[in-house]
Amino acid sequence: MDGRQAANVVSYEFGRFRQLLPRLINRCMAFSSMTRFDDALVAAVRDFYGLDVDVATAETDILEDEVERIRFYPWFLWDFRSAPGGPSIGDQFIAESELTNHEHKLLEALCRSYVSFYEALEDASNEGVQVRDLATGEIIRISDEALAGDLFKGHLLQTRLIRIEGEDGSVVLVDAVYACLPPDARATVEAEIHNLLEIDSVEGVDVMQVARSLKGSVAECIHFADHLLEALAQPPEATNKNGEPLSLCRSTVRGDDARALLTGLEGNHEDFVALQNNLWEIRVDATELGFAYKMDEARVMLGANTLERLSELEEALAKTFGITPPRLRSTSEFNATVRDWAEEGGGHPWITGDREIAHAVQHWLQFWVRNWADMPSPMLDGQTPREAMYEPHGRRRVETALQRFEKLKFGGLDANLADNLQKLRGELGLGL
Repeated sequence: MDGRQAANVVSYEFGRFRQLLPRLINRCMAFSSMTRFDDALVAAVRDFYGLDVDVATAETDILEDEVERIRFYPWFLWDFRSAPGGPSIGDQFIAESELTNHEHKLLEALCRSYVSFYEALEDASNEGVQVRDLATGEIIRISDEALAGDLFKGHLLQTRLIRIEGEDGSVVLVDAVYACLPPDARATVEAEIHNLLEIDSVEGVDVMQVARSLKGSVAECIHFADHLLEALAQPPEATNKNGEPLSLCRSTVRGDDARALLTGLEGNHEDFVALQNNLWEIRVDATELGFAYKMDEARVMLGANTLERLSELEEALAKTFGITPPRLRSTSEFNATVRDWAEEGGGHPWITGDREIAHAVQHWLQFWVRNWADMPSPMLDGQTPREAMYEPHGRRRVETALQRFEKLKFGGLDANLADNLQKLRGELGLGL
């Protein structure tokens, strides 16, 4: 038998288990709806949600909501035990049902399964993906094409894997997927796992103990991932070193005052540091207040990251050079402005003239990379880049958008933008 035929045999068994999976789960769910499990259902809802409800309410609110059904029922069937050390509903279903050999193996695997976080060691393809269980360190091959196009190297998958020893080796099926997190979340996820398992490292960990611990904390794990996804979907809070929210505050000195100011700035005053042609950092008593930027011979822009700092900057320049402080000021919201810079170009002189702005922009870029793939884009007729990838010629359109970003001038952080665009290509499964 050649290698191609052997692969077909493995695929056949994999397909057989995958076809059995939804049918067996439905049978077990029907089994769990028997009236003798009413007290167990009420207790499970109290355990999982912290709610006291009757059976009718539990069945209506959970069964009729697809999201909650996927979250609750796998735990209820395979993990929950109404009595410590007692059988799960899945265990009882096995004991009381007539099953084929394949059905028995699959149900036993379901009862052993647990929800964990898995790091993708490669991009998922039609041949599957290799992952590492962050709770045990075990390397696992998932031979399921369903993750192709949605899971990429370095990303973290929160799921329940079903591992079965079949006639031709191990078969790994994917049950419910609860979250897909970016690589940036790894440290936070590992810390949460270590906290749940009360361990410092996965080296030498007892796999059976891990399974018991994770089976007992499914709700906590899922809620943790929900909150983490929500936090990652929000732009990072942009603050200066004093913890004050950043905004882009500016005013303009004009005419004779501008000319007098430029003469003074070019005179090498110790509090006014030349950063490059036409740009000076303004300090008072070694405190960075903001910057002055020569727009032309008769206009100088003053910029700071809070209105209070802008006022101090104007007063310092007025006192030193005898100019009249500008009467008008404008402010721009940080996140919206930086998004425009990332997608349209710009950022100078803010990024070059204010180190706190530059630092906040670098953090914002990491957020933008995590989320751009799922943001509706006018460049893609309102589609998200991930959606566009599945359309005819969509890959080319996304490539064109990324190539346009790569040509932008991004206020002196062009290299940072380029690094993050490479990560974004990996996120979308595009070659560099």
